[in-house]
Amino acid sequence: MTRALALTLLRILIVVAACLFGVYWLVIRDMYYTPVEALRSGRGWPPASVHMVVPWPQDGRIDLVEGVTLALEELNAGNSPLAGRVRVEFVDEQVTERDYGAVARRIAADDSVVVVIGHESHERAIPSAVSYASSGILYLSPKATLPRLTEHAFQNVFRLVPDDADNSQALASYAQKQGWRRLGIFYGRFEQGEVLASWFSLNAVREGLTPLYFHSYLPAPDYRRQDFRALLATMRTEATDAILLADQLPWAAKVL
Repeated sequence: MTRALALTLLRILIVVAACLFGVYWLVIRDMYYTPVEALRSGRGWPPASVHMVVPWPQDGRIDLVEGVTLALEELNAGNSPLAGRVRVEFVDEQVTERDYGAVARRIAADDSVVVVIGHESHERAIPSAVSYASSGILYLSPKATLPRLTEHAFQNVFRLVPDDADNSQALASYAQKQGWRRLGIFYGRFEQGEVLASWFSLNAVREGLTPLYFHSYLPAPDYRRQDFRALLATMRTEATDAILLADQLPWAAKVL
């Protein structure tokens, strides 16, 4: 497999992600990987095909499956060196499986796998990245935004969306440009909410803004019965220009 062929494959996978999520700009910091001959893609590889695996839950959003299918159809219809050579395998990632890295370990055990794009949640993407990195499989995460997915500096693990550190910087810069200097922060007490809120607070201070309060809550199993009135009463104690809410659906909608 030549370097040009590997780079062509990377471009194709980036197009896949763009088709899925409408990403107009991609942030892949420190993009670098070892020479192709050092990756497992150069060993035990079927000569007539590139084996790509897409782990994604069948009961989740089907954007990724549709995007990969569309990209594959466009690839095969063109004159690329990879036309007719990419073999895509879709794997149902059961959301009820509590061992978040189990699917990745099964995929990594197949010596013919060269590329993986998928895993819907960061809980599954992060432990899966370890398996792919140790096996020399090129892994692209289309959705996970937690910074620690790529903080390990694995040479063959990439994200296709900005991470929460970048997102929080963009939010803080926007608040500064709007003249919103007095800020409040609410966040759900789970990893992504905590990370985004913490990074936003840090970046807000760097932008010369003032976080007035930093309050959290535990998301209840039944969001419909959770009462946020006591938490939101703290909004009346300080006059704020804007509030950051770092949470996920459906709890974020209930707070709003």
